[in-house]
Amino acid sequence: MARQKTSGRSSKRIEILRSHHLPDGNFFSSPDPFTRGLINEIYFARVYDGYFSIQEGMSILDVGAHAGIFTLKAAKLIGSSGKILAIEANPELVLHLRSNMAKNGYENVTVVSCAVSNQEGTGTLVVNQVNMGSSTLEGSNKNLQ
Repeated sequence: MARQKTSGRSSKRIEILRSHHLPDGNFFSSPDPFTRGLINEIYFARVYDGYFSIQEGMSILDVGAHAGIFTLKAAKLIGSSGKILAIEANPELVLHLRSNMAKNGYENVTVVSCAVSNQEGTGTLVVNQVNMGSSTLEGSNKNLQ
């Protein structure tokens, strides 16, 4: 089980949603300030294309799914015959992840709200408000570090 706390200075957080129509026709929104950079890396610079090949009908595990930018692209590529399990620990991003999948009509994506570690135990999710994708899990017992 993970508890959430925020890092950095902020007395009151005002959420600003960044909404985008992606080149593949998907719609994406996220509260993360780094959204535009992610879209550029994934859709225009194609930084990650050499690391994996996604094909129709595949099953995909997306650990640390964020608000679903990779999940959306993968869901489009695998089609309705494929399946995706998208895991995200940040409850705020989970809401956006679920919303993004629903807005784009992807029923083959299962979203799980939990943290993943190589150790069993409990911890605290430390949310980086500047870049939510670099949030960390701090252990509150000897198993998580």
